[in-house]
Amino acid sequence: MAKIAAVILNYNDKNRVLALAKLLLSYNTFSIIVLSDNSGELEKNSNIMSNSNILILENGENLGYCKGSNAAFSFIDQKYPDIDYLLEINSDVYVAKEVIKGLITFLDKNLSYAIVGARMLEYGLEKASYYNFPTLLSSINDNLYINRLIHKKAKPNSVFTNYIDVDYIRSSLILMRRSYLKEVNYWDNEIFLYYGECALALKLKEKNYHEAILTSFTYNHNHLYHTKNDVNGYKDSCKSLRYIFKKYYNYSKIKIFLYNGSCFVGLILLKAIHLIRFVFSKRYRKKIK
Repeated sequence: MAKIAAVILNYNDKNRVLALAKLLLSYNTFSIIVLSDNSGELEKNSNIMSNSNILILENGENLGYCKGSNAAFSFIDQKYPDIDYLLEINSDVYVAKEVIKGLITFLDKNLSYAIVGARMLEYGLEKASYYNFPTLLSSINDNLYINRLIHKKAKPNSVFTNYIDVDYIRSSLILMRRSYLKEVNYWDNEIFLYYGECALALKLKEKNYHEAILTSFTYNHNHLYHTKNDVNGYKDSCKSLRYIFKKYYNYSKIKIFLYNGSCFVGLILLKAIHLIRFVFSKRYRKKIK
């Protein structure tokens, strides 16, 4: 029987992290649940620390998503080397026990797959749970909002097959085969948050490992914040993708220059959108007074 560890990253979200850890513990599925704490607020909770199946890993600073996750994986490698699968799950996710069992069964039966996920729902509506590998053109279109004009709504995943092969899966809920991820040294530590899943998938692809979405299973990912729409989030997103284009795509200086130009124009557009929203919201508040 496969041994599974769960990893939950915490950054200023103590209550939901602890609630999720207790939920996963009740499933009696995990050998260990590791809470990788990027904000130093979990160590004071003696109730959760008293449970031997839940361990808190204090990182001492905000390591970001990739480094924070890798810290947990390194700990598991040292203390629990017999773990077969790693479930990485965000604090704002709810997943039923049956879904986790389905993911486990899939990896048990399909040895060429490194990562598997399920269809993602956000407040009851289906959202994109996977992405295609980015290209220069698609990334420029994203920065210039062209893709948003063409595709106004996220396309739902196909439900006509039990699973579909995909380029890379959103990391909000993924079950990973530990031995395969160890081969590629897990997440890329140079990426703070955005496109970490893309870099990981590119490394796995070089080893001929695959990723899949199980179309008969869903989970709920109820975001409170969408930081990519913030200026700092947008800048970090551009920085991460630029790094991927350089390291994994070996793009020429001309292509990097074009991408950087689209990032600059996109930043101006984003600031303009924020300004317009602020002006209209201010006028609206005056009207209702």
